[in-house]
Amino acid sequence: MYNLDQSIKINLAINGPAILDNSEFLLNAKDEYNRNELLKDYNSG
Repeated sequence: MYNLDQSIKINLAINGPAILDNSEFLLNAKDEYNRNELLKDYNSG
């Protein structure tokens, strides 16, 4: 368990925290996807 804990801490220090649901990048990507889907539906009639 100690080794797992240390490896998790090392990965966090190297890679940073995981992308959260409310991160700016993810929200922008979701908005862009929704916009493209809406335009696709609108253009196809």
